Amino acid sequence: MAEIHKVLPMIYEAVYKCPSAQRADTSLFASFKQRTMQSVMVQTMKTVEFLNLYQHLCRMGVRPLVVKGIICRNIYPNPDYRSSSDEDLLISKEQFRACHRAMLSYGMEMSVPVTDLDAVHEVSYVKKGSPLYIELHKSLFSPEAEAYGFLNQFFDDVQERVVVEYIQGVPVASMSYTDHLFYLICHAFKHFLHSGFGIRQICDIVLFANNFGEQIDWQKVLYRKFMQRNLQQRYFRLERDILYFLRRKRIILLNGRRFVWMNSRYWRICCSPAFMAVQI
Repeated sequence: MAEIHKVLPMIYEAVYKCPSAQRADTSLFASFKQRTMQSVMVQTMKTVEFLNLYQHLCRMGVRPLVVKGIICRNIYPNPDYRSSSDEDLLISKEQFRACHRAMLSYGMEMSVPVTDLDAVHEVSYVKKGSPLYIELHKSLFSPEAEAYGFLNQFFDDVQERVVVEYIQGVPVASMSYTDHLFYLICHAFKHFLHSGFGIRQICDIVLFANNFGEQIDWQKVLYRKFMQRNLQQRYFRLERDILYFLRRKRIILLNGRRFVWMNSRYWRICCSPAFMAVQI
């Protein structure tokens, strides 16, 4: 389960420090230790490669905003214990081609060839001999997506509210803390619609909120939440339907996974395009 959610290094470290684990047969942990070390090593390589790439982009005159990924990892006690499958960059439409050329000059290649760069909202890149995978976005959500494409309107002017985080001494531009938290919530919502979201995304949101809480405009986050109430009513009505089903059946199927009430504990699941929470 920890590997599925991409949190194995964090779980392994916590479990291994437990007194009961110290008394257990070391062979039980051998394979997990090996996979943990491999995961951390690969992530460390990705981090170094990404920071080199980002500095190259800046030298080439483009400065995309970094979202999720390395920004979230930087707030963990052991950053590379939080693995990322890719790194996401947000660039204005005006600078998209220039950033594309800068990516190619670094040695990146499009993972899927795109003939018309103006017709797509994102392009993915890989590099031979490197585990680095980059997604370059014109917009954070697909404009064609009926369920969440409209969320882009909240991020149209994020280039005007840039913050700089220093990661291993490298200045990295990103969205403001308010915009970034709201995006993490919206991104989790998108994943919820497609296949569900996992432990890592919940950890990202909680740690981000705790770490930057004083700099976040919470009224703005809540205002955006209520602006999206109509989507909940239009597409899902999840809160009403799920609570009713839980009360009647005490079992629910979501995305093929089974959730059961334990000892009559009450689960309240709220969902809207701008806010999701599970409260016990």
